[in-house]
Amino acid sequence: MATVSINGVNVKVKNGTNILKAAESIGLKIPTLCFLEEVNEIGFCRLCVVEVEGVQDLVSACNTPVKNKMKIFTDSKKVIDSRISTLQLLASRHRFDCWVCPKEGACEFYDMLKTYHVEFEEFGPSKGRNSAKIKGLGVNQDQSKCILCKRCVSVCAEHTSTRVLKFRDEDGLNPVVSPTIGLSFDESGCIACGQCISVCPTGTLFEADHLAQVEELLYERENFNVAQVTDEVKTALIEEFDLDKNLNLEKLEEMLNEALTMSGFDMVTNVNFANDLTVLELASELHTRFNTGAPLPLISSVCPGAVNYVEMYQKNYVDYLSKVKGPHTLLGTLTKEFLSEKLEQEKANVKITSIVSCPARKTEISREDINDVDAVLTIRELVRLFRKKEINFKELSGVKQDSLFSKASGAGSLFAVSGGLTTALIRTLYNVIEKKELDELEFDKLVFTEHNHAGNFKELKMKIGGTDFRFAVVDGGANMKEFFKLMDKKKKKYNFIELNACSSGCINGGLMPYNFEETVQENMMLRANLIYNDDRETKEVRKAHLNLSLESLYEELLVEPNSAKAHELLYRNFSQKDIDNN
Repeated sequence: MATVSINGVNVKVKNGTNILKAAESIGLKIPTLCFLEEVNEIGFCRLCVVEVEGVQDLVSACNTPVKNKMKIFTDSKKVIDSRISTLQLLASRHRFDCWVCPKEGACEFYDMLKTYHVEFEEFGPSKGRNSAKIKGLGVNQDQSKCILCKRCVSVCAEHTSTRVLKFRDEDGLNPVVSPTIGLSFDESGCIACGQCISVCPTGTLFEADHLAQVEELLYERENFNVAQVTDEVKTALIEEFDLDKNLNLEKLEEMLNEALTMSGFDMVTNVNFANDLTVLELASELHTRFNTGAPLPLISSVCPGAVNYVEMYQKNYVDYLSKVKGPHTLLGTLTKEFLSEKLEQEKANVKITSIVSCPARKTEISREDINDVDAVLTIRELVRLFRKKEINFKELSGVKQDSLFSKASGAGSLFAVSGGLTTALIRTLYNVIEKKELDELEFDKLVFTEHNHAGNFKELKMKIGGTDFRFAVVDGGANMKEFFKLMDKKKKKYNFIELNACSSGCINGGLMPYNFEETVQENMMLRANLIYNDDRETKEVRKAHLNLSLESLYEELLVEPNSAKAHELLYRNFSQKDIDNN
C-alpha cells in the first residue's frame, strides 16, 4: 500500500494505482477527455494533468502511478492554467454549430469549456480541424469537430478488433482520425456497432440520419405509417426522460405507444412478436441441421453488426449463419405481406419505421434481399422527433398496443440482453425435440459458464432428447475474433452460437442514451432488470411457441416453421464481403 496526499488529504491505495483512481477513492473527480478505463489510458488529451511536489512538469493523472509519500495537487494555479490553455487550443480547432450538433447537448467537451469558463476570440462557427465529412450507411463522421482524443481509435481496436478508425499523422501539422482515406465506413470494414459513437466526447461521430426521411413519410397523407419498436429502446426511456425508475417495461411501452401515435404513426407493433417467430424458425432450422447432418454450429443472424463481422472478418463461417431474417426486418415483411391486407391498406402505402439501439440495423435494411423496412430510427433520433412535436413524454398516461403483432412472450423480451436469444431458443428447442414442455423451474436454473482464456465468452450444455447440446454466447468483435480462433483449432464444438456485436447485448447498443462514466453501470443494471422482470413477472407466457398469435399466423400464412412459405418470406442469404482496411 502507498500513502499519498491529494490536496492535503491523506489516502491509502494499492501500489500501482494511478493518480486518477486514487483521487476518485476520496470523491475527487479529475477531468478527462481521452480516458477510457482499461481501453484508452494514454494521457493524450492532457486535461487530467496534476502537479506533484518535487516534479518540474505536470503529469497526467490517468497513467501515472502513485508512489508512497507523493504529494499531489489537482487544482493549483499551474494545473488550472494548463487545463484552460489546453481547452483553448482544442476549441480553436473545433467547429461550434452546437444547435445542429447530433450530440444533442450531451457533449463532454462543451461541458468542460463551460466548467472552466474558457474564452477565445474565434468562438463560433469555424472551419474546425478538417472540413471532411465521411459517410456510411450506419456511421458518419464530421472531422471539423474532432479533438483527437483517440477514444474511438481505442474502442475500434480493443472492442471490435476491426481497427477501422486510425490516428493518421502523416501530415504532422494536421493529423486526423478516420477510416481508410478516400473510402466510406462501409468500404473500410466498419461493422456499424456504433460503440465509437457512444464514447465520442463531441459530435464528431454520429449515426446516419433517417429522421428527415421518417418525417417525410409521416407528412404523406396516403401513407399508413407503422412504427415497430424493440425492447431495448423502451428501457432507455427512463434515462432519456428522467422517468420513475420503478416503472416496468409494460408501462413504458404504453407511454411510447401514445407518443408515437401523437407523432403521426397509424400503428405501433412490437418487435418481440417477431422475436418469438425467430425462435420458432431457429429451433426448426437447428433441429433440421442436426437431424440431416448439415454443418454445425448454427450461428445466430439476429445481430446485424455480428453478421457484418462474420461476412467481412470470418468469411469461412458465412455458411454457418442462420438464414432467418433479423427480427425487425422479418416483422416489416409480415406487416406488408400479411397485415396490410387485414387492415385494408394498399401494400405500397404501408411504410415501416423500426426504432432500435444501433446503426447496424440501418445498414441491414440496405441489403439487396431486405426491402420491407423503409427507415430505421435510433432512440436518439426518436427523442428529437418527440421534441420537435413538443410531446411532454413524462406526462403521458399511455395506451396499449392493439394489433396482431403486439402480443409476445417473455422469451421475446430476452433478445435485448446477452444470452437472451439462446435462453429463449432452449425453451422452444426442448419442446420441438422432446415433444413436451421444459418446466419453468428448470429453465430458470440454467446458468452459463464464463470463459476468459481465449477472449470472453460463455457457454451452456444441456441434454435434450438424449443428446448434449452445447451453446455459446460471444459479445464484441474482439471476443469474437479470439473465439473463432478457438473454433479454427477445433478445440470447441457447439450446436448453436449467439453473437452480439456489443457487450451485454442490445441494451448496450452503440446508440443507446449517452452515459457518462459514473452512470454507466447503474443504467446498464436498470435496463437489464427491466428485461428480466418483464420475462419473469409481467408476461403470462414465457415460451415463444406458446404465443397464440403465432398460431394464427402459421395457420393463415406460413403453414409451419421452416416451410417453403416461411423460406420465401422470412429467410435470406449471406455472402463474403471484401474490404479495404488500411
